[in-house]
Amino acid sequence: AVVSTQSTGSTAEIQCTGFSDSQHIHQQVVEGQCYMFKELIVLKESRGSSQFKCRLDNTSTVTRCNDNIIPQSPVLQYTSIAELKKAGDGCFSNVIGVVMSIGNKQTHVTLKSRETYRRTVVIMDTSEATIQMVLWGQDSDKITAINSIVAIKEGKIIRTAGTNCIHVWFNSRLMLTPDQENLERIEKWFKGFQSLLADVDSDFE
Repeated sequence: AVVSTQSTGSTAEIQCTGFSDSQHIHQQVVEGQCYMFKELIVLKESRGSSQFKCRLDNTSTVTRCNDNIIPQSPVLQYTSIAELKKAGDGCFSNVIGVVMSIGNKQTHVTLKSRETYRRTVVIMDTSEATIQMVLWGQDSDKITAINSIVAIKEGKIIRTAGTNCIHVWFNSRLMLTPDQENLERIEKWFKGFQSLLADVDSDFE
């Protein structure tokens, strides 16, 4: 089945395949209706390509959305950036923060001589610590606004030159519209942070 998906202001199509252990799932899907899919398995051959494929198995769930309303992102548990800076190399974690700076997009040649793109974005969270977030491929064009709030699900920590960075890796997910609860929490904190900075600046005028 080819499923049209909508998220973060854009649309795309993914190919979902159900096998014998998931017949009860894909038989529920009716063309033209809106559904929320959970626990899909990303097929290895689709990683890094423009064609996204996934597979349903017996742990996958499909929930029909009433009135064609797309559900909000699930509430994730996020690790503070202050803690991420001390995390072990190679671990995976969720992080949410405010975009403080956006680097230039660079061309990168992989070990298999494939050309792709990468961009480094600096984010900050309520711990007032910052971390470099490395975006690859198509994700490198998705963040365009300073002070926007973004999140990563299952970003990979990679230590570079003694400093931890978080990469949007193969099974990572870049979320331009985080869940409402955490979005409001970060917005409230950042407004207070900006106000505090403005007060400090005025003291030196």
